Amino acid sequence: MRFFAYRGTDSHGRPTQGTIQAASVDDAQRLLSSGGVRTTSVKELSPSSPAPHAPAPRTAVRSSPAGDGLSIPSPITPARPAPAKVPAKTPAPVAARVSQTPPGLKYRFVGNKTSFFFFDAMGRYLKSGVAPNRALEELGRQNQRQKEWFGERLLLASEAVGKGASLAESLEACQCFPTGCIGTIRAGEASGSLPEACFQAAHGCEQAHKLGSRCGYMTIMFVFFALFAPIAVAMVNGSVDAMEKQADNNSTLPAVQTAATSMWGQMKSMLPMVLPWWIVVIGGWRLWLTHRFQRARHRAIFIVPILSGRAREESLARSSWALTELARAGISPGQSMLLAADACPNLIMADRFRDEARKMHEGTKLSTAMRNTGLMDPQLIDVVENGELAGDVPGAVASVHRATSAEFERKDATTHTRIWFVLYPILGVAIAIVVGILYKTLYLGEFHAMLKDT
Repeated sequence: MRFFAYRGTDSHGRPTQGTIQAASVDDAQRLLSSGGVRTTSVKELSPSSPAPHAPAPRTAVRSSPAGDGLSIPSPITPARPAPAKVPAKTPAPVAARVSQTPPGLKYRFVGNKTSFFFFDAMGRYLKSGVAPNRALEELGRQNQRQKEWFGERLLLASEAVGKGASLAESLEACQCFPTGCIGTIRAGEASGSLPEACFQAAHGCEQAHKLGSRCGYMTIMFVFFALFAPIAVAMVNGSVDAMEKQADNNSTLPAVQTAATSMWGQMKSMLPMVLPWWIVVIGGWRLWLTHRFQRARHRAIFIVPILSGRAREESLARSSWALTELARAGISPGQSMLLAADACPNLIMADRFRDEARKMHEGTKLSTAMRNTGLMDPQLIDVVENGELAGDVPGAVASVHRATSAEFERKDATTHTRIWFVLYPILGVAIAIVVGILYKTLYLGEFHAMLKDT
C-alpha cells in the first residue's frame, strides 16, 4: 500500500488536507470521495520525503498523534495512535463510509411535486441548524403516511448520513429524485452552501411540475383521442348496418336493440386490430416515460422547438449557480465544471459540460472551458473572462447566473403559452379530420340504405 497527500474540501465545504493509504491514486480519490472529501490534488508521497505538516487548527486538520509528520483531516475521523517511525494509516472509518450508503435500489421516480416539497423542507431544516440525518429521519416519517416506499428510502438515507456518508451520495442511492437535483446538492456540499442548494433543487422541481402538469393534460387528450377513434369508427359502421337492416325489414325491427347488436358486431370484428393498437399506444406511452428512456427523452427535447430553448436555459441557470458557489469556495475550475455538469437537469447538456471538464488541465481557465462547450452566449463568457482578469471570478459567474436565470424564467413563461397555441390546433385538426371521415361514412351509409331497393 502507498501513501498519498491530498488537498480539497470536506462535506461542509471547509478546506482540508492530509494523507491517505491506498493502492493507487484512483483508489485514494475513490476513498476520499466516499468520505465526503472533494479533492483538488492527490500526490503520492515518496518513502524518503516527509509528508506535509497540518496547517493551523482553524483549517480543521489535525496532526497524527504518532508525531510522524503526517496529517489526518478531523472531519473524516479521529486519528489512531501509530507506532514510532511507521507512517500513519488511514483510519478504518474512512473505508467504512463506502458501505454505509443505502443498498442499491431500483429506480422509482417519486415525482416533481413530492421532490419540491422534500427539498424545500430539507432546505428549511438545514437553514435552521438541524442535522441532515435528523432532517431526513423526520421527513422520512412524514412521507411514510403518503408514500411508504419513499419514506423508507429516506430513512435508509438518514441512517447512512448518520454513519458518515455525504447527503448527496445518500440521496442518490435512494434512486427516486429528478435529474440534476442530486448534482445540485453535491455542489452545495462542496461549496458549503447546502441549504441554498436544497432551495435551488426545490425551485427546479416546482418549475418542472408546472410544465409537466400542462403537458400532461395535452398528452391525456391525445392518448384518449387515439384510443377512442377506433371505437367511433365501429359505432358509425354499426349505425349504418342497423339502418340497412331496418330498410330490409321495412323498419319492423326494434331500433335500439338492432343498433346495439350491429355496433357490438362491428366492435368484435375490429377487436383483433383495436387491441394491438391500444397496446401500442398505452404501452409505448408508458415505456417512453420509464427511466431507461430518460436520455432519449432529453435528446428529443432539443428537436421540439417549444421545449428546446427552455431545457437549454434551465441547465445553464442551474450549472451557473453551481459554478458561482464553487468559485466562492475556491474550488478548482476543472472540479467546478464536473460538479456543475452534475447539476444540469438535461443529461445531454450535462455530457457536454462533463466532456469539456475532462479535457481541462491545471492551467485551463474557467472562461476557456465554458467557451469551448459552445452552450453560452459569448457575451456571458466575456464577463467571466473579465472577472478572471480582475480577480473576481465569483462575482463574474454570479452575473452570468443572474442573466441565465432571467432568460430561463422568460423561456419558461413563453413555453407555457406556446403549448396551448401549438398543441391545441394540432389536436383540433386531428379531431376535425376524424369527425369528417365519420360523418362522410354515416352520410353515405344513410343514402345507401334509403336507395338500396331503388
